[in-house]
Amino acid sequence: MADSKSIKDGFFCYDDIDGEFMLFDTEAEALARAEEIIEAERDLADEGWNEDIEGLVVGKITFVCRSTVLKERPSGEELEDGYDKEGEYWPEGLDYCSDYGMEPIKEVSDEVDE
Repeated sequence: MADSKSIKDGFFCYDDIDGEFMLFDTEAEALARAEEIIEAERDLADEGWNEDIEGLVVGKITFVCRSTVLKERPSGEELEDGYDKEGEYWPEGLDYCSDYGMEPIKEVSDEVDE
């Protein structure tokens, strides 16, 4: 299973029954998890299927939210009482201001990291 920082191809499985969202590096892993969920629900379906089983989905993540650096902290001489030229306050210890935005997942090379 992948974590949000190491998504390679970016696949997911969402289980509407339990509200569980899982990330995977491969489509095969995501589909395998979906099959496990279906099998578990099949075992519980003595009196009928849980209707939420139709909310089980597998998909490919195409965009992720990432931090983007907007501006680095100005040098000390560029700050007056902690404020820059544009009037933005820079508290001590803050090295940059950032924002978040959606970015496409970049293709990962098959090359081995050295």
